[in-house]
Amino acid sequence: MKGAKPTILSIDDEALNQRLIKAALHKRYHLIFASDGLEALQILIKTNPDIVLMDINMPEQNGFLLCEDIRTQYSQMALPILFISAEDSLDMRVKSYESAGNDYLCKPVNITELISKIEVLLGSRNKYQAIQDSLLLSRKAIFSAASINAEQASIIEFTNTSFDCENLEELAKAFFTLCATFGLQTSVQFRLSNKTKTFSSLGTTLPIEEQLLEKAHDSLLGHDSLPSKAGSEIFACDCVSVLVDNLPIDDVSFNERIRNHIKLALKACDSRVHSLYEMRSY
Repeated sequence: MKGAKPTILSIDDEALNQRLIKAALHKRYHLIFASDGLEALQILIKTNPDIVLMDINMPEQNGFLLCEDIRTQYSQMALPILFISAEDSLDMRVKSYESAGNDYLCKPVNITELISKIEVLLGSRNKYQAIQDSLLLSRKAIFSAASINAEQASIIEFTNTSFDCENLEELAKAFFTLCATFGLQTSVQFRLSNKTKTFSSLGTTLPIEEQLLEKAHDSLLGHDSLPSKAGSEIFACDCVSVLVDNLPIDDVSFNERIRNHIKLALKACDSRVHSLYEMRSY
């Protein structure tokens, strides 16, 4: 309904934390509260929240395991999950992403930062929903057997376009244009002389995505991809790493084609990054 407040499901077993969330957010958002994983899953059957705030340390089932359960029904883009924890370490942040969370916030919660993160995630979700709506009517036609040649033509066009990119931002935009034809949301990280630059197809790059791409790059040496959960996967080569948030998981043939297309596009990106580095044009 137009003008309706976004709905937030807050999951925390501590009543004090829930009262603080209510006091800080009730004027901006419609709030639903759950004290444990079972109650949260029951709520999700009946309602359709726009975002979830998730405590990590809860009895019975911790936030990571609950997040994995939720991801069997909702992708990261369809239902963003913001973890809230007293622990502030890279390992915990990476673990939150590996369990298919979207972002991470440390306690004690800074309300301004919390609202900022919520708005970024809601903005990304709204863009995703708009893209999905526009693809709904055309996807079957676009990705029919006859369109395989069109997919390959898109790769060739991207390869040619990449040669003309004069800096990393242009290269990232060209890559996002290619991925958009396949309905993908991606983040790309370029690595030059021990420095990195990260871009997102949704405009805003989350710090946790940057950290995950940096950590995954070393893990991927000798491999070309690192599977994650809920349709997420990281692909990498020498100077370029790519996080795909929404690989299709319900169409095995299409999934395999998309993976191959991404790998070919990465090779073209990597070649152009090396050229830009030699020209110092980045």
